[in-house]
Amino acid sequence: VALAFALTQVTSLMGYLAATTLFLKACGAQYLPWAFLSGYLMALVVSATLRRLRDTPPFTLLAVAFTAFAVFQGLASLAGTEGGFGLRWLILTGVVPFPVLCWMLFWNTLQARLLLREVKLWTPLIMAIATLGQVCTGLITGPLGKAIGVQNLLLVSGISLLLSIAVLRWALTGG
Repeated sequence: VALAFALTQVTSLMGYLAATTLFLKACGAQYLPWAFLSGYLMALVVSATLRRLRDTPPFTLLAVAFTAFAVFQGLASLAGTEGGFGLRWLILTGVVPFPVLCWMLFWNTLQARLLLREVKLWTPLIMAIATLGQVCTGLITGPLGKAIGVQNLLLVSGISLLLSIAVLRWALTGG
């Protein structure tokens, strides 16, 4: 479970850093606050949609949302460094809300599968591994982006997100 959460954190941070870098290169910093604002508005829309789906099993919501986001990141990666302001804005708007939604979907899934006592027991370990994953992601994103291209970080991020679904499924089924 901790590994799955660490992968989601690596995914959200790597995609966020890649999308922000591509946006800054294409559009400049003066539009960044507006792009983040549109991303947070997108988070409200997605949260409201998820609220309407509250009778859907949490793992199903997580798997569908993560898969849709992985596809979004793959398509964004295909755009490469091409594309103007509108495309960069759209990509960043889609990436900004994901870390918050990722946390919500992950913890809702755990709450539905584990006893509250178990969630409390595992939380420190899960958070420690996730924090380590974020630190490592911060350290490797720059060199990896130079080696494979910043736009390809979005693809790597999407693939690791799909991997996190598999790891979480395995962990929750007693793998």
